[in-house]
Amino acid sequence: MNFGEFSYKLVHNIAKKYSYFFKGIKEDLQISNLPHSLEEYFAMMIVSILFSTPLIGVIAFFFYTLIDDLVLSIISGFVFYSIVLVGIIALFYVYPSQVASGRKKKIDNSLHFAAIYMQTLAGTGAPPHILFRILGSFEEFSEIADISRKISRDIEMFGLDPVEAINRAAEKTPSSNLRELLLGMRSTITSGGDLKKYLEEKANAFVNEFRRKLEEFTKLLAVYMEIYITMVIVGSVLALVLTTIMSIISGGIVGIETLQILIVTVGLPMMSGIFILLIKSSSPTEV
Repeated sequence: MNFGEFSYKLVHNIAKKYSYFFKGIKEDLQISNLPHSLEEYFAMMIVSILFSTPLIGVIAFFFYTLIDDLVLSIISGFVFYSIVLVGIIALFYVYPSQVASGRKKKIDNSLHFAAIYMQTLAGTGAPPHILFRILGSFEEFSEIADISRKISRDIEMFGLDPVEAINRAAEKTPSSNLRELLLGMRSTITSGGDLKKYLEEKANAFVNEFRRKLEEFTKLLAVYMEIYITMVIVGSVLALVLTTIMSIISGGIVGIETLQILIVTVGLPMMSGIFILLIKSSSPTEV
């Protein structure tokens, strides 16, 4: 039994009654591919709050021991509890959209390659369920491979019509580009059109789009490099030089060496890490 099942079993009555408060994230929850219904997900939030309450109580008691004023200590503990409570609710509310956004990026970053493979497979005359089964075996396609395996499973194991299976997958994908591709395949199959030609056109369009993203990323990388050199490298050296000069002129400032050590050992790595995260998040090649 996973945490979701345990939570729903524990507070299912509350979840059924009040889960409508989270109806705004229902679509995000579906396309995020999280294995939870809305009611189960809401139950997980309730149980998380219940489990965190004793810990928050201990921290609130810590406030009580630090502050002599009883009223002030109670207020401090209540404020802290409120902040944690709001934080837990906010985290559960935005998490599905963040997961869906991550899936969308992975799909869009590999869609041009997947479309080329699909075009090649369609050119061999492979039927849709074979096409998606083979595409699903390529783990480098990540989310697209997972979606392809589900389409193949729906057709081969559950006996769904290829058009219906493709349509179900299109409804649950977070990527508008993949949704457009799948719906186009559905229309082409239904009308008896040339699937290979359609996929060839889409593959060319996706490749051109990816090429444009690479060009934009190259320009952005040059800007990041200039900012990094100016702010981090030159800025750190300048800060060290200025603090050294100030120390010499003033006859020695207390704590100046500590400040310089913090700049080198904490400030510089932290700023470098921030730039690495910025570059990684902007990269169109991350899969």
